[in-house]
Amino acid sequence: MADFIYTEAKSRILTSQLNLATASLKMMLVEPDYVPNQEQIYIDDGTDNAPANFELSGTGYISGFAGSGRILLTNKVLSKDASAHRMRFIFDNVRWLALAVPSQLIGACIMVLEAGISDATSLLIMYRSSGGFSQPDPGGQEFRITVNQTTGFWAF
Repeated sequence: MADFIYTEAKSRILTSQLNLATASLKMMLVEPDYVPNQEQIYIDDGTDNAPANFELSGTGYISGFAGSGRILLTNKVLSKDASAHRMRFIFDNVRWLALAVPSQLIGACIMVLEAGISDATSLLIMYRSSGGFSQPDPGGQEFRITVNQTTGFWAF
């Protein structure tokens, strides 16, 4: 599936209800069996296809709301690229220091905003498939999502 911004997140960004540069956004990892749906709103919407049901778990990644598997995005910047007529979303590389998930592969990463007291109120922001991700060694190693500091993680 192509990478995308979830519809509700688009709405909140365009109506100034969500500021990507100032919100406490996190990155979560999901298995390849997750079937992305742009109309999903929350990490756990109570359906069988909720991203919460496909989140990785294992050594170095504790899944769930406020779990240590979700990494806080740092040094976020929205940058206007006038020559390309785009906005670019840039932040520091995201890394898990000793990720060991022997029975799973990483299918995608999802940018989220944990809100309230559970995943039932935590907003899905952006979906990116793992087309270029290396898979972690089952014995545990650093896993990194590298963000190009010129072109950004996302351009829209």
